[in-house]
Amino acid sequence: MKELKGSVYAVISAIIFGCMPIVAKYLYAEGCNPVSLVVYRYSLALPVLLILALREQGKDERERKAAGEPSKRDSGMRITMSQLRQFIILSTGFSLTPILLFSSYNYISSGSATTIHFSYPVLVILASVFIFKEKATWTKIASVVFCVIGLVLFYEPGQANGAAGILLALASGVTYTFYMMYFERSTLKFMKPFKTNFYMSLVSAVMVFVLSLATGTFVLFHSIRGWAAAFGFSFMLIVVACVLFQLGIAMTGAQKTAILSTFEPLTSIVLGVVCFGEAVGIKTGIGVAFILASVISITLFGRKNA
Repeated sequence: MKELKGSVYAVISAIIFGCMPIVAKYLYAEGCNPVSLVVYRYSLALPVLLILALREQGKDERERKAAGEPSKRDSGMRITMSQLRQFIILSTGFSLTPILLFSSYNYISSGSATTIHFSYPVLVILASVFIFKEKATWTKIASVVFCVIGLVLFYEPGQANGAAGILLALASGVTYTFYMMYFERSTLKFMKPFKTNFYMSLVSAVMVFVLSLATGTFVLFHSIRGWAAAFGFSFMLIVVACVLFQLGIAMTGAQKTAILSTFEPLTSIVLGVVCFGEAVGIKTGIGVAFILASVISITLFGRKNA
């Protein structure tokens, strides 16, 4: 029953993330742009994240007292200068990822962009093999080949700005790969989840806000609908989807959760067709299948080999 509940949480999380392009395009129609959208994404949910982080810290402290254990040195919301530096480095990839992905929506279909971005597990493999000298198994090689074939199939020679959209979506996968690999090797992974998410969102919001001011791209919404949609966008992604994803990992394991996350690009493709009439040709469909097969194979068989 616990595993079933975790699977449901993982699927709901993936579906919420898959709806992201739809809301993003709606907010574009309200006058927003990719950089401003990222500012709103990370900033509007900060009060909720702070409350959840304080509640998380309080619960942890009560449990330690009940067990007769001393208080932890890093209890509360304080962070060290070393942790702040790590947050700044980590937030570079964390904030650039949505900027690049949201920008790609202007050139290619949202389903294609999300699927290309979802190739980041394969990029993690490449980084592990070429940078950290991990062993290249046949499973890893096959996953990379499948992913490359899928990316090639997405390219349409006569499509205006199609190459730019593909490169932006792929670049978002690269920055997300950097975020994942740096986080794994940082001391921040030992911090409580909501505290980590709060500071990650705070630092990212500040960094992107400064960028938006420097480039003159920051915009304010002029309608209640725009503000309401932006707050819902931020809350559903940063609080609901992230929490459900973490619960899915805790209840079913990272392997199954990663496989169920393939509902994210599938959701984006279906909603793109239904809501925006985005065409999905045979060639693009085969490209989607190759990339999803690449992600599933490395997640399923790669873990078994390990």
